[in-house]
Amino acid sequence: KILLNLDRLLSNKPSRSDLLECAEAFEEAACQLTKLCVSTGVSVITKEARPQAGTWVLAEAPARVDLSGGWSDTPPLSYEFGGKVACLAVSVNKKKPLSARCRLVSPGSGILLTTESRNIDTDELVQSDSVHLKTVKDISDYNNPH
Repeated sequence: KILLNLDRLLSNKPSRSDLLECAEAFEEAACQLTKLCVSTGVSVITKEARPQAGTWVLAEAPARVDLSGGWSDTPPLSYEFGGKVACLAVSVNKKKPLSARCRLVSPGSGILLTTESRNIDTDELVQSDSVHLKTVKDISDYNNPH
């Protein structure tokens, strides 16, 4: 339905209002896809799929450069007001400059979440910050990550 609507809007020279309607359609499509990904991901996480105690899990990401709307698409603003941004994802020397890693400290004692700043060329550790998460409540308040 969304694609048909976009095709209709873009088949002629679109007006400003047509482009805004397209943007809204893309936003709705993104919301629906995110909802689908989140809802289907829950069933994939099982006890068997969890890493064993001591195993590090690494997540890497490109840097985000905001051009407009700066962070209005992230909680808590997005939960309360919605959000629209224009941004770029940037790699440095073909590497993702942001990373986070975590590991199960020991069964039942929580998760150690560590963020690191490393030299992009040498991978040398520049700065590190760790948080020991013991309960779900420790991460439930997005206004106070520590």
